[in-house]
Amino acid sequence: GGMRQISGYHKAKLGIIKSTQVQTITSSGVYRLGFSNQPGDDAKVLRVPTTGGLAYFLEARIPYGTFDNFPLDWYVVNGLLLYLNPENYWLNPTTYFQPPTQLINAGDPSVTGEVPNDPSPLPVGKDFVDLLRGIRIRMLSRDPLGADVEIDFH
Repeated sequence: GGMRQISGYHKAKLGIIKSTQVQTITSSGVYRLGFSNQPGDDAKVLRVPTTGGLAYFLEARIPYGTFDNFPLDWYVVNGLLLYLNPENYWLNPTTYFQPPTQLINAGDPSVTGEVPNDPSPLPVGKDFVDLLRGIRIRMLSRDPLGADVEIDFH
């Protein structure tokens, strides 16, 4: 329980995460993602533009500080958080994917968050596939400094 840090998406909206730390992905490849709740100049959020004026925003976290002091086995610090937001991410509130209500897989539907309607993170080695927009996202690995994320446009 307790208070938590806001999402990387919201930190970018507020300027806490610099625009240079929001990496826009427009081609297939493997990308390095630092933890959104850690200091440093690495990419903290991956932004994947899609059709219809929307973009996916991806972030990873680790237990850190007073507000993100999650247990090591907690879902949010072992997966990749995905948000689908308006392309112009400086406006409008976040819309979370909440499996299994979506037609696409955003993680393990049996995993629930700290509060009702928390998003289910994408575990290492699992695919998130948006057939409508032709995007596949996979977190290949996590280590103490960040995560390697594969993004495929098809």
